[in-house]
Amino acid sequence: MAHWRAVALCTNGWALGASGESQKGLAQIEQGLESYGLGASQDILLVLQADAQLASGKPAAALASVAAGLEAVEKMGGAPLEAELHRLKGEALLAGAGTVSEAETAVQQGIDVARRQNAKSWELRCAMSLARLRRQQGRPQEAAALLAPILGWFTEGLDTTDLQAARTLLDELENPAALDAAG
Repeated sequence: MAHWRAVALCTNGWALGASGESQKGLAQIEQGLESYGLGASQDILLVLQADAQLASGKPAAALASVAAGLEAVEKMGGAPLEAELHRLKGEALLAGAGTVSEAETAVQQGIDVARRQNAKSWELRCAMSLARLRRQQGRPQEAAALLAPILGWFTEGLDTTDLQAARTLLDELENPAALDAAG
């Protein structure tokens, strides 16, 4: 029961953070991680923590959580959320904990891991992060060329948040003039 309580605390903490109660959410995640210990799914809880820390404007803390998550993944010999950890590392680096080059490398590692695992949803999330970065660098065509084929794989679930966000991003990349006129 203690295991499931820890997972519930982390999940609820992440939800609190996503709904704007970041300090309360981060405290719950920390409590859940402390009581969970070094369990087999620790990387999943660290993903939740890193995501909440990024949303709270704490990129250095997120980077530390990601490092702990990647260490756990290495000990396990891989994990389903490894690609997401690399993506979050890139986002944390981009948010001020590192350089643009380091961020790009981290997100590309996430894409490589997702491809190796045939994890299309994680690859899409990584590709969106990398596409946003390339757009910021003034490389929208390259960003669109990366995102379009990945988005094309999906034929159902098109109303999910990630797929809607990817479609919006691709539309912006392919038609920046319409975005400029609307904004």
